[in-house]
Amino acid sequence: MENTKKLTGKDLINVGIYTAMTLVIFFVVGLLTALPVVYPFLFIIWPIVCGIPMMLYYTKIQKFGMLTITGIIGGIFFYLIGYGWIGLLGWVLGGILSDVVLKIGGYQKFKATVLSYACFCLGIMGCPANLWFAGEAYWENIHTSMGDQYANTLQSLMPSWMLYVGFALLFVGGILGALLGHKMLKKHFEELELCNGAVQAVVETDRLLLGPTNQAAADGRCRYRGISIQPHRLYDRGGDDSLRPVVD
Repeated sequence: MENTKKLTGKDLINVGIYTAMTLVIFFVVGLLTALPVVYPFLFIIWPIVCGIPMMLYYTKIQKFGMLTITGIIGGIFFYLIGYGWIGLLGWVLGGILSDVVLKIGGYQKFKATVLSYACFCLGIMGCPANLWFAGEAYWENIHTSMGDQYANTLQSLMPSWMLYVGFALLFVGGILGALLGHKMLKKHFEELELCNGAVQAVVETDRLLLGPTNQAAADGRCRYRGISIQPHRLYDRGGDDSLRPVVD
């Protein structure tokens, strides 16, 4: 039997699509740092806004490693645009932590998804953490590139204790972002919740699936990729990830 624990080409495509989408949104929102007075609020704005594409991404995640790869890609991106090793480390650690939490909590459990995303958001701290850990050279670069008034205002708004407040805001923002994303994608999540047993069986067996015996399935409300899942039925999983009833 094929090892379904390994990431497939389809998994990596999903990683690429949703990672790119999230990074673009994060970067665009980050342009607000041109206004130093907005910077402290970004700790909660970032995770809320990014929560929408990330919740859609979470519906595609069934295996360990996808969030870790997202963190690595994000870290490399921010390393290359000037956030250095601190930015890289933050994003990578956030990706690994969120992956571990999701695996332990269960891929189809929304509470685990919320906690996982909140942990992922902690990795965002890798970018602003340069303000406290990158040293005087980093601030000198801000003075040179953005001007003394901007640098002085930012420095007054980001004292050392904001590091701890920032972590708290990122975590809370992650929870709010997950809830907002869940609400916007409620129909999709309800489908996953109704078909929890069916979807999990597909992941574990890869080829054959025994329809769930819950009331949702009995009422014909449980569907997987457009196909009604009936109780006590076997389905063949095709190469296109679709399901076809096995005729006895």
